[in-house]
Parts: sequence; C-alpha cells; structure tokens
Amino acid sequence: MSGSAALFVRERPGGLVFPVRVQPKSSRNELVGITDGALWIKVTAPPVAGQANRATLALLADLLGVPASALALTGGARSRNKQVQISGVTADHLRSAIDRALTRREGAD
Repeated sequence: MSGSAALFVRERPGGLVFPVRVQPKSSRNELVGITDGALWIKVTAPPVAGQANRATLALLADLLGVPASALALTGGARSRNKQVQISGVTADHLRSAIDRALTRREGAD
C-alpha cells in the first residue's frame, strides 16, 4: 500500500476531513493501507444499524491515538466510502499516526 502522503486531507472549520473506505464483515478489524487517497480499513461489524460506522470510528480512534469524541462521520453513513472529521490534531500529526499504524501492520505481516 502507498504511504500516508497520498492521503487526501482537507482542513475545515472544526478539524480535518479525510476519506475512508470501509470493508465491513471482515475477519478482523485492521488498517489495510491507502488507496486512491482514502484510508482503507476493514471492520468485523456488519453494515447494519450503524454498527460498521461505530466500529470504523472506534478503530480509527485507537489507530490514531485520539479519543473517540475527536472523530465524527461527516459523510457516507450508508456507503463504504465515508468522510471522517478529526478535531484537535494537525495534518502532520494525522499523517504521522497513520504512518506509524501502517508500519506496525507491515511489521506484523
């Protein structure tokens, strides 16, 4: 997968917004990489009653080292392609946290 430099991040009032591609009903929760400017993650939760959305935000909070309250889904609630807003961090912090998470993942393979 490509590095986080390819992640498309926009600054908006209230924080940073970035695209996330979610694959629900996976065998495990994990960060896969970055594809077409979007963070690609897998979650075990099904896409029913917001379960995959909640799992996505929880996984991102854990991976990025931020409280869950710092994240919000701003688009794509019923789609695999979502927009996530994160507050209280800089774009550099976001990219370095993603780089660390990807490095840990590659080391585990």
